[in-house]
Amino acid sequence: MDLVESLRNWKLKRILFINSISGLIGYAFQHEYSASKHALMGFVRSLIKEAKHMPFDVMSINPGGINTELWADYPDVTTNSFIPPAELAKIIITILLTKHRLFIENMVILPESDV
Repeated sequence: MDLVESLRNWKLKRILFINSISGLIGYAFQHEYSASKHALMGFVRSLIKEAKHMPFDVMSINPGGINTELWADYPDVTTNSFIPPAELAKIIITILLTKHRLFIENMVILPESDV
């Protein structure tokens, strides 16, 4: 059974927001992005309180730099130590397949370069 089929048959339902570390600390020249991510965190915190009595879990992870092609427009940014997308995917799969109710309000996942 593949991952998608496993999640379809799962008794627990989950909402997972992939947010950003920018919502916590902000970055120069990214004020719109940082503000939107900060607002999403407020939404998640409120939704978690409501979902406590509902049949689904709510989670938000806040990764730092992810090594994707989005950084191609920023030649001055070195992405060598950023998190590979496949590694982030493994973390997400582990979270989604946890067998117990789980509410994650603010999980920060940082590459070495952001520590």
